[in-house]
Amino acid sequence: MAITLNLEVWHNEQLDDRGCPVGPSRGYRGGDRVTRALAFDLAAPEGITAVEVAQAVFQASCHDAEDLHGWMVPIALRYRVRRLRALLVGDVVVIDGVGYAVDSHGWSKIPAPRTAA
Repeated sequence: MAITLNLEVWHNEQLDDRGCPVGPSRGYRGGDRVTRALAFDLAAPEGITAVEVAQAVFQASCHDAEDLHGWMVPIALRYRVRRLRALLVGDVVVIDGVGYAVDSHGWSKIPAPRTAA
């Protein structure tokens, strides 16, 4: 049985004083300039954890839909249709209003971004 999750993907666009992206080098920090890249309702397997969903989004952002299976395919297809870049350290996945920032090793639970900058 599937559950429906509200999913948002936010790309970190914060730049340093030289105009270089800071997210990949230091991760997400509250107040970073982020832009909502994707938002939709996702049918996911019952019992899946939020971190597992976030990890699936990460995988779908950097693989073709043909390389994925089942409930992950719609994520990859939406990425391709919109021609989005892959998730990077410093980006945020929001699942049912709870944010998870991509870290260099895993995920950090954070307050969800509220507005697109």
